[in-house]
Amino acid sequence: MERLLELPLEQLMDIPVTTVAGVEQDWFRSPAALHVVTGEDLRRTGHRTLAEALRVVPGVFVGQSGSRTWTVGMRGFSGGLANKTLVLIDGRAVYDPLFGGTFWDVQDILLEDLERIEVIRGPGATLWGANAVNGVINVITRRAHDTQGFYLKAGGGNEEHVFTSARYGGKASDNGYYRVWGKYVVRDHTETMPGGDTHDEWDLGHGGFRFDYDVDEQTRVTVQSDGYDVDFDENQRLPVPGMHLSFMRRRGHGWASGANFLARVTRDTGESGWSLQTYYDFTDRQQAANFEVERHTADIDVRHHFVVGGWNDVMWGLGYRYTADSTRSSPVVEFDPSSRSLETFSGFLQDTITVIPERLFAMIGSKLEHNSFTGVEVQPSGRLWWTPDDRNTLWASISRPVRVPSRTERDSTLTLGFADPGLLIDPAGPPAGFIVPLQVVGDPDLKSEKVLAYELGHRIRITPELSLDTALFYNDYDDLIFVPKGTFGAWNNDGTAETFGFELSAEWRILEPWRLAASYSFVEVEVHGPVLPQDQGNAPHHLVKARSHFDVTDDVELDTALYFVDQVPTVDADEYVRLDQGITWRATDNIELALWGQNLLQETHREASPTVQIERAIYLSATVQF
Repeated sequence: MERLLELPLEQLMDIPVTTVAGVEQDWFRSPAALHVVTGEDLRRTGHRTLAEALRVVPGVFVGQSGSRTWTVGMRGFSGGLANKTLVLIDGRAVYDPLFGGTFWDVQDILLEDLERIEVIRGPGATLWGANAVNGVINVITRRAHDTQGFYLKAGGGNEEHVFTSARYGGKASDNGYYRVWGKYVVRDHTETMPGGDTHDEWDLGHGGFRFDYDVDEQTRVTVQSDGYDVDFDENQRLPVPGMHLSFMRRRGHGWASGANFLARVTRDTGESGWSLQTYYDFTDRQQAANFEVERHTADIDVRHHFVVGGWNDVMWGLGYRYTADSTRSSPVVEFDPSSRSLETFSGFLQDTITVIPERLFAMIGSKLEHNSFTGVEVQPSGRLWWTPDDRNTLWASISRPVRVPSRTERDSTLTLGFADPGLLIDPAGPPAGFIVPLQVVGDPDLKSEKVLAYELGHRIRITPELSLDTALFYNDYDDLIFVPKGTFGAWNNDGTAETFGFELSAEWRILEPWRLAASYSFVEVEVHGPVLPQDQGNAPHHLVKARSHFDVTDDVELDTALYFVDQVPTVDADEYVRLDQGITWRATDNIELALWGQNLLQETHREASPTVQIERAIYLSATVQF
């Protein structure tokens, strides 16, 4: 892999991306608020998980709520599992349809095999479908051809006690390459507010393989699979039946396991191309007072693009997804029916039109889906961009994505506590003499959430060493799904909201061995309706991020990252400044040693939980590869 600072800034800005158009185009000319995290970027930030790696992305809020749990969102609505962000790993969607959102503890790869993470801030539903409302996170790993030889990394610290990973890549034939890999991680618990133990320590074992075969110069075949097993402790707060607003703390144990298999064939001649991808995914998770869910998912997707008359680059595709779950109820969570299968049929058509060659372009298209919950959903979008010269790209877009209700919002009963109705009305008055459950129940008639999203953006190469990227957005939400006021009753579609803001980021190569990156983002969320307005305060208004990558010598690197995160009122988290710093020494061509400190300015701080404190962390690692 080429070192980050060995590449010219112009080459870094012309990284090919696929998430916006579905085919390769230069990042600098992409008509969307798109940021790319390369594998080399990740190595020089010191982050050890995919969720943490997204801290560096402009406009993305990453809040850790426990040792193994994070919320990752953008442009507001970032609480819980951030149900308006779609996450893909090598084309496999990992959005959970039971709870809605992403379980980041099991979204794991061998980080050293990362090619890039493409992050779209804003809708991406025309290509990727429902739930790609506020953003798309597309994780792409490297081809087996690019991961040849032996790799071993091991280390540990005060928070991540032990981590080790290994990979071997080999050649199966003249055109076929493979890799096999495995990793193991043990993480410590987080702290509660008074400094106590939250009992949420966990460990992860994960392994897999990938095989790539080039049939010819235009046709590629990829087969890959991986599996994982996670064990964790958790501190559970459970309601006490028969007692007025009484709760008990119980230390519990949970686990999650899963495996997937993916096969993909692609052919691209430049003027036309097609791809066929299919995967199977199995997950099993137990937590929350022994609640368990097992899920099987099968997916097939075919896409075809071709050029018409030299002016129209047309892409169309068809897809089918089948997912089936089976749940075991707990005293807190119950689903009716306990098992359900869901089907989604989809098709899309997109046309990229060259209005003025090399200067003015338009992209129009729509996704048409039929799902088992809300029936037919139409998700159109349009983009227009202008490149007056090689130094500027200006773009505008309008989109209408949707979010489909989760199984929790339609089929569940959540028991939040038990209470005497008389004492609920007047805590000082006489009790009614009987206890009733306080529950939130699902509504099978819920509609999809709808958003009308507007964006404007501008990228400019101010000098060959300095670039600036700006995006402005306004989103108008309708039929938002919320818990009713009073926190018990039925989920409803009575919410509406508006969000607006802007994102600004810059890259600057000050000297040949020194590169800086910085960003600032602002978002305002206004929620309306007879609903709990918790989403108004579950994301910070202001985010400031800055990174410095400096090659002290040919063998020594000094990397620094500074993050300012505004307060998050919903979880009563104050604003904080986080400093990460690392030094890496390339002892030989094959051996690398690194020492990293994270959260160096404060002993603890709160991010995305009203009770969990994130601690200062130090770790040391050694890498051997040949």
